[in-house]
Amino acid sequence: MRTFSRVASYDVSIYNSMYRTLFDSVPSTLFAKGLKGRELRYGENPDQKGYIYTDGTKSGIANSEQIQGKELSYNNLLDANSAYETAMEFDRTVVVVMKHNTPCGVCQNDDLAIAMEKAVDADKESAYGSVIALNREMTADAAAKISKLFVEVIVAPSYSSEALDLLSRKKNLRVLKVNMDRDRSLRIRSISNGFLVQSPLSSDFEKLELKSGSPCSRDMMDDLMFSWKVVTHCRSNA
Repeated sequence: MRTFSRVASYDVSIYNSMYRTLFDSVPSTLFAKGLKGRELRYGENPDQKGYIYTDGTKSGIANSEQIQGKELSYNNLLDANSAYETAMEFDRTVVVVMKHNTPCGVCQNDDLAIAMEKAVDADKESAYGSVIALNREMTADAAAKISKLFVEVIVAPSYSSEALDLLSRKKNLRVLKVNMDRDRSLRIRSISNGFLVQSPLSSDFEKLELKSGSPCSRDMMDDLMFSWKVVTHCRSNA
């Protein structure tokens, strides 16, 4: 079986690579492969089985390195991925607080500790038991801002040794190190006896067009662009 698995994986890789090279479209026959599969404690609910597979690259939540903490749950991974993808929208330093797959606090500030404090303060109740993602190295000053807060998961590209020392005092806190690489691969979601496939969620747009009123000031445009990036990753009627 290991031989058949290896050959099948190789064939899928060749097919997908050639199709991307030759055609600018989604293939009529889609092959997806998952590697290094492992079972989670349970799925979205305790009566469901849950599993995780990676795509074999070094990017994204599925390929993250868990530095410390309890085993990751299915819901931890969903929230961590949503927080990670929201943080990836920003070029400047940002902190994203995610709860139930929806951003409840986001702050962009060149001082990471200030960004952490303000992102948490945006909705302190929802920040309890949340997942927090940042797009810069976690510093001791930023880690200190959540020293008294119950957080399920931290996601960052790297951590200072001082920050890890502070975070290690929370034995159950799951700390993930993840490569912050933009990924444009298709997103696949299963439904009964099939798959739904779409391009990744993104706040990118082609051009801005003023529809009414006076032209926006630079500060107003900055606020609107910030809001647009956040609301892109909100659920329901954001």
